[in-house]
Amino acid sequence: MEYVSGLLGLGPKPHALILARGGSKGIPRKNIKPLNGVPLLVYNVKAALASGAFDAVVVSSDDDEILAVAEKAGATPHKRSAESAKDTASSEAGLFDYVDAHPELAVCCLVQCTSPLTSAADFRDGVAAFSRTGADSLVTVVRTHRFLWKLGADGAAAPQNYDPVKRPRRQDWAGELIENGAFYVFRPRG
Repeated sequence: MEYVSGLLGLGPKPHALILARGGSKGIPRKNIKPLNGVPLLVYNVKAALASGAFDAVVVSSDDDEILAVAEKAGATPHKRSAESAKDTASSEAGLFDYVDAHPELAVCCLVQCTSPLTSAADFRDGVAAFSRTGADSLVTVVRTHRFLWKLGADGAAAPQNYDPVKRPRRQDWAGELIENGAFYVFRPRG
């Protein structure tokens, strides 16, 4: 996993914040669905705790069962407001719900529950890169070697990130960085 950073400095350890709304429509109750016998959100709770990179590992939810699973795994539960947990609410609404309740929070790491392969080392390395670079934000990315095309209004396809006449070999091309959504480190009051 690679990291892309913005620009500033760290300070106290961030809080890891996992948003786990109870009313998921795509896959109902996905945040606590068992994956290899373990509730999905537990993977990131355990990895974040093991990383030592955070002052707190928090699961924010409107659902008491999800909060109980999170607490049993070692996370601090945060009861999310009904307004920030509506079907139409964005992740930012859940994030602001937590950040507004913790005005002392200088740095936050929004962790996606649906990235269960994120390791303790990924969290450690990401927070270290954030601190080392003096970043104001960091997103996780993956490098890919995909040639992108786009359809124009006339239906014609056009290359977006290479010249087809000079098509590079994979090993001769750095490729593209694609945000993978595993986690985001940032200053909420930057």
